[in-house]
Amino acid sequence: MRDTEEQFMNRFQNIIAVDEPKLVAAQAARWSLDRQYIRNDGFEALEAFKRRRKEVLELLRGLKPEQWDRGGIHPTRGRMSIKDFVVIMADTTRTIWNN
Repeated sequence: MRDTEEQFMNRFQNIIAVDEPKLVAAQAARWSLDRQYIRNDGFEALEAFKRRRKEVLELLRGLKPEQWDRGGIHPTRGRMSIKDFVVIMADTTRTIWNN
């Protein structure tokens, strides 16, 4: 989750800076190998996630109403707005924390 949070932040910053950018698909399967998850301390990873989530929330709280509709082109889902990504973030977080 900490790495997907980083990706959401990158996407939001890209969408805010560029009109309708082409977005890169998540590489979650590779992240576990490249970032050596098995060697990470779980508590440290959770703290890193919390820090990243706080940064994302600060960015989102600062958006102007019209910025919520800005979007980018996802390689498999098509056009997605910042609003659309926030729905995915909330749903994913709820699903993970409830299991």
